[in-house]
Amino acid sequence: MLIEKIKNKKEWKKVDNEWWEKTEYYCKSRKKNRQKWVKYLIVNCSICNQIFLQIKHNVKKYKRRYCSPTCRASAIKQYYANEKHMSFNGGIYKNSKGYLLIKQKGHPRADNCNYVKLSVLIMEHLINRFLRTDEIVHHKNEIKDDNRPQNLQLMTDSEHKRYHAIKNGLGGKNA
Repeated sequence: MLIEKIKNKKEWKKVDNEWWEKTEYYCKSRKKNRQKWVKYLIVNCSICNQIFLQIKHNVKKYKRRYCSPTCRASAIKQYYANEKHMSFNGGIYKNSKGYLLIKQKGHPRADNCNYVKLSVLIMEHLINRFLRTDEIVHHKNEIKDDNRPQNLQLMTDSEHKRYHAIKNGLGGKNA
């Protein structure tokens, strides 16, 4: 599909499996617009394997090649979640919401970097099963990094929302 789009444009030509585009630029010394041919290569995205064009000098300059900012962002996330990275501290970190997370590959509640909330892991150990999708671990004293078993309570999602609605005076059946 990408090749078909290129073939329809007049400013493109193919020479030895490389695509060239005619581009305009401003030449200061001659004080006018000039044209030059820029070489492109057909490249596969490292993340999604989509085919895209990249200027040839950029292929040598950068080791990783991505078709979009979204693919680049996911590659950076994977890089920082890697155990070989200098900021990796044993697979434990505190997220922006204040929860402690632990690296657990293959866990059903793991995020895209394989991290799971510590409170979830402790509750699953206490009840000897994985949590269902509608279950939430509530911190009784509302300190998110206090993961003592006596501070954790298993609730369904609706019970948890009702609890906080009543507590914050937003209504509920028992308000």
